[in-house]
Amino acid sequence: MAKKPLIVDFEDTLEMEQAFIGAAGTGEISINTTTKNNVFDIDTDLIDFSQHQPRIITDTVLQEIETLAISISTNGQIYPIVVIKNADRYELVGGEKRFRAVRDILKNKTICAIVLDNTSTENTALISLVDNLHRSNLSDFELINSIQKHCNEFGYSLQNIDFITNKYQIDQSKYFRLMSFFKLPEYMKNDLRINPKAISGATAQQLQTELNKLFLKFDHQLVESTTHDVWKTYLNEYLNSNRPSKRFIFEIEKQLNKHNIMTKKENCKSTSEINKAALKNKNGHKFGSIKIENNNNGKTVINIRASLNSNFTEAKIEQLEDFLSTLNEHG
Repeated sequence: MAKKPLIVDFEDTLEMEQAFIGAAGTGEISINTTTKNNVFDIDTDLIDFSQHQPRIITDTVLQEIETLAISISTNGQIYPIVVIKNADRYELVGGEKRFRAVRDILKNKTICAIVLDNTSTENTALISLVDNLHRSNLSDFELINSIQKHCNEFGYSLQNIDFITNKYQIDQSKYFRLMSFFKLPEYMKNDLRINPKAISGATAQQLQTELNKLFLKFDHQLVESTTHDVWKTYLNEYLNSNRPSKRFIFEIEKQLNKHNIMTKKENCKSTSEINKAALKNKNGHKFGSIKIENNNNGKTVINIRASLNSNFTEAKIEQLEDFLSTLNEHG
């Protein structure tokens, strides 16, 4: 059975664009009455990119645009882009990948577009965000940065959970995952601005949870330096494979544990070599040896081996006990 076409007939321009977004994959779109009057073939040279575009153009996005160009060349442009008329030119607010495919790859001089009039700046930004959020695979990092930019520009509080989840149609669990990006080290956020799909919001949230635990178990500076090294290694792997993973999170603790074991071994070895000496009498004759080292619990262990000419009486044992007790009190 053929899919029933979506009939679009809206007075509200934002609602109209969301209808096109929701129509992806439902079959042919039929446009009538008011909406039809807003669809035109526009010269691509008259269209400017919007400052509110949330997508970061990476090599992966460029590959997606090439694939989209092949589809448009074969099947035609099924969905119009969305523009706002601005004097004698137009501002692109929805469908940047379609526009790049048509203009840059197919080299077409015109493109089918829905033209919106008298749309507020806020609606312009929101349309651009909604288009990318629902039509294509916008990364979590791009999404939260676009929401933050939108909030900053129009005076909304990013900390207002109820408002943000309702405004941008995300649930609370996703909200907290997205907010985890802001808690990441600055070098990670800088890398994500270039490679926004390297980790998801869920991975960012899990990473932050694990780091909080590691800071309680290990030296703070050691955790930071180890995390930096492990992250850079993971990022190189991601660039080579283009496959995001969260295994690097567990590698951080693995490296920290390995560092601790090596440090303890070095400390034991160093202590053993330095604090080992012969026991000599007043005449300089050796009668034994002493070895001092630290165990894994941080205790000082003393090993004494001696060969005495006289009997080791109880009185002498008490003298030795008193002496060692004094060392323990002042050591």
